[in-house]
Amino acid sequence: KDKSIKESNAKSRTASVSIPLRSSFVTVIDLPNVPEGKLDEIVKTEARRYVPVAMSEVLLDWWLIPKSLEEKETIEKEEEEEKEEEKKNSKRILLVAIYKDTVNSYKEIFSKARIEIVSFEIEIFSMIRACAGRTNQPVVVIDFGALSTKIVIVDYGIIRLSHSINKGSQDLTVMISRSFGIDFSKAEEIKREIGLSSMPEYKELLSIMEPELDYILAEINMIIKDYQKKYNRAVSKVIMIGGGSLLKGLTDFSVKRFNIEVSLANPFAKVEYPIFLNDVLKEVGASFAISLGLAIREL
Repeated sequence: KDKSIKESNAKSRTASVSIPLRSSFVTVIDLPNVPEGKLDEIVKTEARRYVPVAMSEVLLDWWLIPKSLEEKETIEKEEEEEKEEEKKNSKRILLVAIYKDTVNSYKEIFSKARIEIVSFEIEIFSMIRACAGRTNQPVVVIDFGALSTKIVIVDYGIIRLSHSINKGSQDLTVMISRSFGIDFSKAEEIKREIGLSSMPEYKELLSIMEPELDYILAEINMIIKDYQKKYNRAVSKVIMIGGGSLLKGLTDFSVKRFNIEVSLANPFAKVEYPIFLNDVLKEVGASFAISLGLAIREL
């Protein structure tokens, strides 16, 4: 009887699954003002121009960005009248694609664990749900992970741009390890305990990490400026998530590079929890942003 109860409970478990950005493709495309009944066919045809792999290798989805949002965008004065009219009549589509191999791999893993998959979602949508909030101003969300740094620009609550940099917090640890001639675990411990301290005794440590961080933040800054120039929309703030974002002093360091408000995400502010966990969840919350955003979707 106990065995049958355990098997029944195992079969009833469900999960939502986050798809890594590296296994997906997200972009915004412009289409002529065609009838909505033909949009699906046209989007699938146009997608071949944007998705860098064969359509047979991906699962495709798309969403028509509401016209009310498009009308709020500023059209550059130097555009010709014909181009302005063409832009007003066009449709803007949020296009996403996920590798089928990735989906099938997750299905196999969860099937063996006797867990039913309720939904798949690209991780950047989960992290936006958890920490971006409701705002009509452009917001940049940076996921500072171990192996890579992901950047998403959200405008009018919609993902407008995503980018990934192949550098993360682990690169800082490697640099510390090589410079001090110590093993990786010790270097990681030093990085977490001291962080980007400006105290004189830690000047050497700061000088080791600073070039790597400057490279990452400079590339992010370039993406922000390109977006602001293209759409004439000023980014209001930067929100950081991921384990790497917990590096002591990183938000202050980033403010000096971006000249924009920078804050650490607090995704647990969207849910209720025992009050005695408040300090702990504020401290580690940024590393759970994607997990919490995925869970909130099902609520």
